[in-house]
Amino acid sequence: HLVAAHLVVVLVPLAALLSLVARWVASRPMERTASVLLVLAALLAAVAYFSGPGALEIIDPGGSHLSDLAESHALAGRVAFSVVVLTGALALVGLLQEVQGEQPSAVLGWGVILAAVVAGGILVWAAHLGGVIRHPEIRSPTAILSESL
Repeated sequence: HLVAAHLVVVLVPLAALLSLVARWVASRPMERTASVLLVLAALLAAVAYFSGPGALEIIDPGGSHLSDLAESHALAGRVAFSVVVLTGALALVGLLQEVQGEQPSAVLGWGVILAAVVAGGILVWAAHLGGVIRHPEIRSPTAILSESL
């Protein structure tokens, strides 16, 4: 779970940045690379999302101690997963258009960039909530006190 999730958190913003640079310098190969990264990120997002419950079971058997934190992370993860998959699907449409000899539209390209930026923001929030599960030092002082009582 951790490896796949961390890769997604890195790949999506990287692909968004690469897409922006590709638009700036008019490099279709660079844009194609960014699209491949987004499709890969969508696949890894599926691995991260579906392995989450198993990862929680390992660190919190029975799910009693960290249930509220895990629930928040799971909800953010579900939203992040959905947006990353949508972004990957848009990127895949552009790649398939090229395979068919068509030029992907500029609207699609900008849509992919926008979706990747939004997905990146959601991923950062979901990642933070995941970090809170394993790193009590970043929790609020009141949350730490309530856990110890």
